[in-house]
Amino acid sequence: MNRTKPAQWLFFIAVLFLLESCNKPAPELQKPNILFCMADDWGWPHAGVYGDSVVNTPSFDKLATQGMLFENAFVASPSCTPSRN
Repeated sequence: MNRTKPAQWLFFIAVLFLLESCNKPAPELQKPNILFCMADDWGWPHAGVYGDSVVNTPSFDKLATQGMLFENAFVASPSCTPSRN
């Protein structure tokens, strides 16, 4: 009768363990949610979150306070559309 040696069984179990650990899917990376809000002729101070006391923008203010708010911008051609984009 042909018997398998204990070292062969250990090797076989180790290979199965390695194959099982390599087979697990990698955790998914959470992608960021990015929202750009642009409007025609909406100047930078015209929102409550920027300190304007006249213009009422509660939805925009809530988005800005729960996320990130872009506060600094520099543009090489300060005409209307390129400046906003």
